[in-house]
Amino acid sequence: MTQERANFTPVTIAQHDPQNDIALLKLPNNTQLHVPENIFGSPSTQEVGSSITCLGDPFANFGQHTLKKTSGIISSKVVNKEGTNQFQVDAMIHDSNSGGP
Repeated sequence: MTQERANFTPVTIAQHDPQNDIALLKLPNNTQLHVPENIFGSPSTQEVGSSITCLGDPFANFGQHTLKKTSGIISSKVVNKEGTNQFQVDAMIHDSNSGGP
């Protein structure tokens, strides 16, 4: 997805779970969204060796709120000790790279 194809809408944080690095965002009332089905694809169909792009704010906890793009290759599919499915990628993805697909 490119920024030219995206419409940006201000949101507020409704809930935040720092342990799992995820947040529930609240849209303003009467916001209309038009999201294509499977805009990002399905994790189950992504194979080892596939290209991947991560978007997020890797240094937001230091006040640097600039969207960053990191690209890499899926090295393996793993399940962590909590049972969460994850991709291992060959690119440096910082812990605080929150807010991206």
